Amino acid sequence: MRLCWLGVALALAQPQMEFEAASVKPAPPESTDQTIDFQPGGRFRATNITLKGLIRTAYDVRGFQISGGPKWLDSVRYDVEAKAAGDPRAPEVRRMIQALLADRFLLKLHRESREIPVYWLVVGKKGPKIQRVTDETRSYRASRGLLNTRTTMPALANVFSNWLERVVLDRTGLEGTYDVKLEWIPEENVRPNEPEIASRPGASLFSAVEERLGLKLEPRKGPVETLVIEGAEKPSEN
Repeated sequence: MRLCWLGVALALAQPQMEFEAASVKPAPPESTDQTIDFQPGGRFRATNITLKGLIRTAYDVRGFQISGGPKWLDSVRYDVEAKAAGDPRAPEVRRMIQALLADRFLLKLHRESREIPVYWLVVGKKGPKIQRVTDETRSYRASRGLLNTRTTMPALANVFSNWLERVVLDRTGLEGTYDVKLEWIPEENVRPNEPEIASRPGASLFSAVEERLGLKLEPRKGPVETLVIEGAEKPSEN
C-alpha cells in the first residue's frame, strides 16, 4: 500500500494558496437546494453542502474515493462563500478550498492507493459502432436514460464513472472524437452479467453500451487513489 502524506506533498509541490475572505456557516434547516458554483473573479459558493461534498469538490474526487472521518461527514450541511484575489482558474480555487477546509474544519487526511473494483471501457467483440468525427468541438446532452454527446473515449469513461460511482478506465485504444448516442432503461443497482440484462436488450447502461456503441464495460480491479480522513471538527460559526 502506497502512502503519500498530503501536507508534505502539497508543501513540496506548490505554494500555499488561500482565499482573501471566506464565510462558513451551518445551512438553514429548511434549505433544500444544493449548489456548488465556481464564479468569475475568484468567487466560490457552496449551498447546503456536507463536508464530504466540499472534500469532493476541493480534491476533484468522487464519493467512493473518500473513507473514514466523523459520523457527521455526510450529514451536517454548510453554506460557504469565499473570494480570492484576481481571477484564478478552477484548479487554483480548488487548492484554496483545500486550505479553507484545513483551516475551518481542521481537516486532516492522507492519500492511499487501494485496489478496488473498477470498470474497463473496451471495444466489444464485433468492433465499435460509433463514428469518428473531424470536428473535435465537444458537445454534451444527457438526461436519465439518454446520452447524446461528441466526445473522446477518456471523457466518455469519465461520464460513466460519474453515473456508476466507480472508476471507469478507457482501454479502447480509440483516439480522436466520436459521436455517441445512447439510450437505455434506467435501473438502480444494475450490474453486468446478471440474467435479466441478457434477456432485455438495452435494459441497462451496460447492455446499451455494448449493443448501441459496440463497446463494453468490464468489471476489473485496479489501484485507485483514495482520500483517508484522519480527523475533522465542526467549524465555529463566523
